Amino acid sequence: MTGIRFNIRQRRFKNNKKRDRVGPDANHASVSARGTAGVASPSAALVACIPCPAPVVDGDRKISALNYPLCEAFGVRAGFFHIGEAIADFVRRMSLSGSPGLLVIGDLLNNDSIHKNTEIVSRGGTVYDARACQTADNRTLITLVNTPAQSDANLDKIARNIVENLPGAVLSLVRQPDGRLQCGYASPLSQGLFGRGMDELTSPRADFRDLIADAHRWAFDDAFRCGTDTTASIKLEIRVKNTASGLVLVRCFGAASPGEDGTVICDIRMRDVEDRQRVADDRRRLRDLLDLVIDNIPFMINVKDAHNRTFITVNRAFEENTGLSRNYILGQKELHLDAELDWKSRNVHYDQLLESRDPVELPEMIVETPNKGRRILKSRKFPLIDQVGGVNYILWITEDVTERRNSETGIRHSEQRLLDAAESLTDGVALFNSANQLVMCNTRYRTMWPGREEIA
Repeated sequence: MTGIRFNIRQRRFKNNKKRDRVGPDANHASVSARGTAGVASPSAALVACIPCPAPVVDGDRKISALNYPLCEAFGVRAGFFHIGEAIADFVRRMSLSGSPGLLVIGDLLNNDSIHKNTEIVSRGGTVYDARACQTADNRTLITLVNTPAQSDANLDKIARNIVENLPGAVLSLVRQPDGRLQCGYASPLSQGLFGRGMDELTSPRADFRDLIADAHRWAFDDAFRCGTDTTASIKLEIRVKNTASGLVLVRCFGAASPGEDGTVICDIRMRDVEDRQRVADDRRRLRDLLDLVIDNIPFMINVKDAHNRTFITVNRAFEENTGLSRNYILGQKELHLDAELDWKSRNVHYDQLLESRDPVELPEMIVETPNKGRRILKSRKFPLIDQVGGVNYILWITEDVTERRNSETGIRHSEQRLLDAAESLTDGVALFNSANQLVMCNTRYRTMWPGREEIA
């Protein structure tokens, strides 16, 4: 195996002081899970002896080991593979990274597929003959052997295999002279999307337009026509009729082109996005509910960007107290409501808040509002910490304490007037609470009871 590089990936075990290096230059034979501390599993030893790309899958359909030639064949680093990952998740990630050829590898893991083979195409276009067999420890070894150049028929078979395994429906629609859209080809998964059999979908007498919701049929025809006239790609969302679940929201993307006989052919793919749309609608309803709750809170609430300190959102109470519209406030950094108040001097609270990440209470400030005149406001700032521990937004809650302060001032003045009136009397006056405790008395009352500590 001269000239072949291998890689290995190990678990960290207790009492291991040094972890093996991972990379193309590591002197190991495979990327594998470890059976016991310091001893590679039989699967890892097996793929280490195979010069062609080879993974090993256990009985739970999880990757047990694979060798470095597999990494080279599909143009990914060894760290891309996760030992113990389900083969379905692994194949899905490979498909998203540009190697959909591995979608057929799941067929080799079926009990009736052992000792059978199929073809897999790597990212670079190399065709491999994939073969599966049982190992001594009841696992499945899959070897990818490079095959000679394929004929056009074999390449068409591979392309068809890829198309038939794509999620959703892959359709080839032909515009007939009488205006009908005939479905010349439908992938097997189209049956699940429309709830109809292949014979019904590809019937020469059927009109595919009948499977589209009446409200969206004109949009599909318009996209079909624009795609033909301008060679632009077709991208739209429509609802199609499913015999079991009714109308289903799908996302369409494809292209239309003229055929050899003067007809118009449209190759299009449809994906079911009903669940995705439902999630988006639920999220929008929750956002609207949150906005409604915030708008009905009597306190002034606003959220600022922690970095540029601009207003992100405000509630109705904030608009009413400032006399400014929400559209004007959003995007502003400061609102100079009082010319005598130095708002910039409060910037130190921003730094204090971001550094400590604890709520900060600002001193009361007097603000001249256009609708309510001079008001006394008390503000608190809270950092909104995200899932990764960062602070991107700052929540302000401002309470109008004008009435409370006026009431407190009025109570103090009333108490003082009561004391002054009691002092002006020549008789002794005292006030007791319900527990028969002395609350207040005048000087005359104190002289009437000399030596009483509770009175003095």
